[in-house]
Amino acid sequence: MNETLRRALMHARLSEEDVAAHLQVDPKTVRRWLEGRTPYLRHRWALAALLGMDEADLWPHLHTAPSRP
Repeated sequence: MNETLRRALMHARLSEEDVAAHLQVDPKTVRRWLEGRTPYLRHRWALAALLGMDEADLWPHLHTAPSRP
């Protein structure tokens, strides 16, 4: 469950249907993102921009890999 994304949508007063229409995806896809599935890069960027947030804040697990020496 992506609680950060769920809270961000509530704060922005956006429904799953609103996000789906804006990103031109199926509402079921947005529901999957809320359930924990990671969107494709272009959708992550678009959703982060829509919410005025950084992608790393919405999907921190994508940015936790240790850097190479």
